[in-house]
Amino acid sequence: MDLGLAGKAVLVTAASEGLGFACADRFVREGCRVAIAARRPRPLHAAEAALRAAGRQDICALQADLAVPEHADALPARAADRLGGLDVLVINSGHVAYGGLADLSDDAWNEAFNLLLMSAIRLARSAVPLMRAAGGGDIIFLGSASIRRTPSPLLASTVMRLGVAGLAKTLARDLAP
Repeated sequence: MDLGLAGKAVLVTAASEGLGFACADRFVREGCRVAIAARRPRPLHAAEAALRAAGRQDICALQADLAVPEHADALPARAADRLGGLDVLVINSGHVAYGGLADLSDDAWNEAFNLLLMSAIRLARSAVPLMRAAGGGDIIFLGSASIRRTPSPLLASTVMRLGVAGLAKTLARDLAP
């Protein structure tokens, strides 16, 4: 399938496995220049090798922990430097602590807030000026089915992902024109 994306510069976060990796793989197969980011170096470099094995060399791996403000703030510019621009940002994130209201400490809530919601805000905030300077771009927020059907053990994830959904809706309205 040709989606007309060949040559686009794409950053996919949390791309060492799962849905992030699948997205990066699809962009690679479409002929995009792709930066993948993840916090753990071994899975990140294994994912990079797997994507290169698909026959493309326009891949770079960028280690970043999205829960660390400086990492999330700098990541879009790092990717743009390596890729020669940034056309598409796929905001994906890892997992946070499982549990219900009585199970989750303030530290667990803060971790979920930083990893899921604040990282999305920081990544978008950093990417938008780069995309505007280039004449436009696309930001894709990956979420979870938990925002529609809220399973109790995923309380922190659900709450933060609902915030990301609100961010995505607001940015779509404000930035699309």
